Amino acid sequence: MTHSTDDYASRVHPTHAYESPDLAIAYIEREERITARCLVWPDKKKRSTVYGDHERIIPLLHAAGYKDDNQSFDGARLKKIPCRGTYVVPYVDGHGYGYVDNDYIIIGDKSGKKSVGLQNTHGLGSGYYDDYDDDDEYTCENCDETNNNDDRQYISNADEWWCLDCVEAHAFGSDFDDNLYTDDVAHHMGNGDVWTEEQFEQWGTVCDRCDGHVHKGTTSSVTNTNVNATETWCPSCVLEETVQCARTHVRIPTEQAVHVNNRYYVSPTYFENNGCVCAGNGRNYERRYCVLSAADDQWYSREYLRENPVTTCACGSPDPNGVCSCLLQAANETDRRAVSA
Repeated sequence: MTHSTDDYASRVHPTHAYESPDLAIAYIEREERITARCLVWPDKKKRSTVYGDHERIIPLLHAAGYKDDNQSFDGARLKKIPCRGTYVVPYVDGHGYGYVDNDYIIIGDKSGKKSVGLQNTHGLGSGYYDDYDDDDEYTCENCDETNNNDDRQYISNADEWWCLDCVEAHAFGSDFDDNLYTDDVAHHMGNGDVWTEEQFEQWGTVCDRCDGHVHKGTTSSVTNTNVNATETWCPSCVLEETVQCARTHVRIPTEQAVHVNNRYYVSPTYFENNGCVCAGNGRNYERRYCVLSAADDQWYSREYLRENPVTTCACGSPDPNGVCSCLLQAANETDRRAVSA
């Protein structure tokens, strides 16, 4: 279950099913990358198969009381997430089925209960909702009209079965998880998608640039020096209205960026601490590529000095070598050596 949400049959990642009172994922990281993981049942100190760096994570699991591999998880609860006539579930090692209870999917098999397969890797279990039957007709729970059973649709937040007419008039399909919900919980996103209010509260955010509502997983941090804050921007605003500082690699609004020697951009903060304006051509440079003139206390880029040799300095002294000794007041010893050379 290491792929992105887009690689599964539902837009809800299968690991969300672990958001239950019983289960958790134990993992370790190296350089902000997960290098090993396994499913655990903390209250019972049970663990499943380890994926990744066994040598590092197993001693840590043993120290925490998780001794054995592939123990039975029968009875553990998975979060119940309806989707497309079944449920969103992860692949569970060593367990073929779970059964649908009132509030959860319980790992294991139980006679008389609808089972859900837990061995699929596409994120959806094999099975159907508990209350689904094969009668030829049913009564819509919204309008109380009798309809053909093949046409009914499940409304997730109402936990009801509706006819197609009621769905068209009073429900919508969430672009987040493809399930149907009542119109009163609709939340409109900046790109035209429609989510539920609850989905937005958990997985959405507002772009600080355009005020559009977007998936928080698609946003980027942008350093706005005008308000001295790091803001959250949507992908469109980042693409169209920011550049990356060539030195600190932070994203900055294009209008705030400093163009250095017509070649690359840096942030205003970086330029204030490390940049200067060449008195000769008016261009922005980093100070490490410039020298400070003792005669007029102005910065000059080495590029400018190469293109415009100084034959008579501001101090009045001729300089047959092209650079007057007055320019040797550099910002540091590196600049002095560079100019002297």
